[in-house]
Amino acid sequence: ASNLTTIGKNQSQLISNSSSTNPNVIISSAKADYGFLTQLKPVYLGVNVESIHVDAHMPALIIKGNVDFYKHDPIYGNGFKGDLQAKFTTLEMTIQAGAIFGNTKYIPGNTTGFKYWMVQAQVNLPPPGIVFMTGLAFRGFGAGVYSRMNMTPPAVFNPTTASSSTFGGAVFTPDATVLMGFKVKAIIATTPKEETFNGSVALGAEFNTNGGMDFIQIDGLFNCGSKISEENKAFANGSITVKYDFPHKLFDMTAALIINKDPISTAPAGIQTKLHIDGLNNKWFFMSGTPTVPNKVTVFGVAINSYMMFGNDI
Repeated sequence: ASNLTTIGKNQSQLISNSSSTNPNVIISSAKADYGFLTQLKPVYLGVNVESIHVDAHMPALIIKGNVDFYKHDPIYGNGFKGDLQAKFTTLEMTIQAGAIFGNTKYIPGNTTGFKYWMVQAQVNLPPPGIVFMTGLAFRGFGAGVYSRMNMTPPAVFNPTTASSSTFGGAVFTPDATVLMGFKVKAIIATTPKEETFNGSVALGAEFNTNGGMDFIQIDGLFNCGSKISEENKAFANGSITVKYDFPHKLFDMTAALIINKDPISTAPAGIQTKLHIDGLNNKWFFMSGTPTVPNKVTVFGVAINSYMMFGNDI
């Protein structure tokens, strides 16, 4: 047999003693441990939801979306970010919407802060769209507005990402110096066959808290050989952005071209070109590729690396 010797108030230790026949030792120890367990009182602290994802496939409708919540984030403080896409398969129409809302007051270490937000939406119309001239039609529209946020476009051109929303995959971060920014977009395509050519043209601008304009921007996209929303199947994709920064008197024009049609193909990043003019310092440069990141083109199976640079600020 074995008996239990009480240690402290609620703990017990097993001692080997074959001669013990007193059952009260074991019973009293069990009661002591049971009493300790009854002192545990669970308390409900709440539920912390970090993200919500939606992926619904129905015969006539496909819905995909997600919402991410953040709390005491070192960049965003408290807030949320959400994106939703609804595709009506029978109508060949797609609606996309996105939003960011938050407050930097809750960044760890902050005693004050500011509220920020961004909303955007885009609709792709079913064919033939709205014909505005012979052979061309509006196939969709987009608009977006943001406040107290800085917009950073993607560093690398991706045709699918650029076409999927109004801001084309741009990253937004809180910025107290930005009063408001906006972008409006029109999607166009040839009709009746949109695969011949489709793309978009957009106008954007940003204003600072002093009442002045930070920049104005015009950008365009084009795809050849694919339907709208199937940009990855095109044999040619391209983009061009023209931007003027008023406070710093900077003019920038960037362009990218991706070709995937035998016998010519480019690297996934495409052919990158940029023209930069610094009006304040009288400096400028033009470059198409660089020595470290050249433009890569394959012609009849032969890989060609090239770059071209000139100006007074290379």
